[in-house]
Amino acid sequence: MVNFIKKKGYTADSHSNFCHCQVKCKKPMNILFAVNNNSVEPIFIQLANTIAALIESGKLKAKTRLPSSRELANSLGLSRDTVVNAYRELNRLAYISGATTKGTFVLQREERESLLEQLSSDLSSTKTGIKMDESKLSNLGRQLLTQSFKHPSTPSFAALNYGAIPRSALPIRRWRELMQQICVPETFRKLEYEPNVLGRAELRKAIAAYLFRSKGIDCDWRQVAIFSLSAGIINMLFKLLLEPGSVVAVEDPGYGAVKNIAKSLGIKLLPVPIDDQGLSVSALKQHKGQVKMVYVTPSHHDPTGIIMSPARRKELLAWADENNVWIVEDDYDSTFYYGTAPHQTLWSMRPDANVIYSSTFWQILYPLATIGYTVVPKNLIPLLSAAKDLQTEGIADFTVQLTLTKMLDEGHLEKHIRKIQKSFAKKRIALIFELKRQLGSQIDIRNDSAGNYFVVYLQHWSKATVESAALQANLPLLSTATYYLQDAKADEYLINFSLPNEEEISNIVSAFVSALNQA
Repeated sequence: MVNFIKKKGYTADSHSNFCHCQVKCKKPMNILFAVNNNSVEPIFIQLANTIAALIESGKLKAKTRLPSSRELANSLGLSRDTVVNAYRELNRLAYISGATTKGTFVLQREERESLLEQLSSDLSSTKTGIKMDESKLSNLGRQLLTQSFKHPSTPSFAALNYGAIPRSALPIRRWRELMQQICVPETFRKLEYEPNVLGRAELRKAIAAYLFRSKGIDCDWRQVAIFSLSAGIINMLFKLLLEPGSVVAVEDPGYGAVKNIAKSLGIKLLPVPIDDQGLSVSALKQHKGQVKMVYVTPSHHDPTGIIMSPARRKELLAWADENNVWIVEDDYDSTFYYGTAPHQTLWSMRPDANVIYSSTFWQILYPLATIGYTVVPKNLIPLLSAAKDLQTEGIADFTVQLTLTKMLDEGHLEKHIRKIQKSFAKKRIALIFELKRQLGSQIDIRNDSAGNYFVVYLQHWSKATVESAALQANLPLLSTATYYLQDAKADEYLINFSLPNEEEISNIVSAFVSALNQA
């Protein structure tokens, strides 16, 4: 085992723009890592290449235990995300293995060659084509083989996907304590054998109470249904309420998973533009009699962050009533607010009408929990129960349900949200300030007051240049292009302000600006 001493030595070379960081261990071995700020390669790739070279040269022997990502980040003066991404790259190239809880180890050359050979074989089979006999597939199966689906993701900033908070902000200790309280023989003895397909009553009651406290939603707990993932809610609602060929109106730009699910089910999408008040109802009125459902994110539009105005909410509800159209109100990413108080939900404005409320704990608890939930009108409960009875894979793990119940009932989750919101608010202000200070009129920032990311516009550089500069600087930035069905904006990007450490923000922005100017 190699024990790294948490000690760092820096030497600055202003002529070469290099920063030399040295990590020493108790054995006679040094790792010297030089960050080249002039390189087009991201810092995590530079670090991965450095470690790979040490492995190839034999300076890092097989079965050597590498330091944890946190230890190495502290020793090198880098962000933990940079080291995590470097380890992922080394794992992908079969230099290391980090699959066990015992740590991250250097793989033997024979193991690496075997893994790479298998990967090459798998890729070859995919390309040359071991094809499925399509006559044995359903229409859906054939559709999935031929269609392509868009996902707003980037391998370099995986945590940016779908607004998940950084893992350092998770209530891991409290979650572990509560789960330990649940995982005792007495709990298991009391469990019924047949699970409730709509979710455990304890959790449904806890969520109903939580919604009343946090959103003003006054519903019967029996109207709450639990799903293991929020995408399962959309998938089931589409299947139950729409036929193939039906038209769903969606915000454009908007949440990609909805579009992918609709596409897989043969449901047509009507892209509806948004303005500063949210989804354009006047645009909907041009398609009278065509639309069967509207999917909307009024509390925090994904991705722009626009909050639908009260007047627009009333207009949308009136139009839906007049045209007998379902509204699916997705309240995802509305946990955090900075300044503007949240408006009344569509469901609260018209309970037990044609509105279905949907949300998830993904953003604030992933990967501890991925549970999604929906609140439906009372007349839909029997149908939803019957459907879930046939689709039992949507049932969430009972230990997760019970742990989440305690988090809600005992107020731990709301206390944690208030705590991290203060931290996020500081990061948000700091990042907006630094971007405006260092880029001035070259950047335009939407100053919406919800979520944990904001939208920026950078017109002076190409998309490739902006994304490359962000990777080099470790700035969690993502193009919004995949959110659009039509007319994507080439200069529009998302930045997740919750991910960087507050003390690193100034340096990250400086590195980003430097990379932009050197392109």
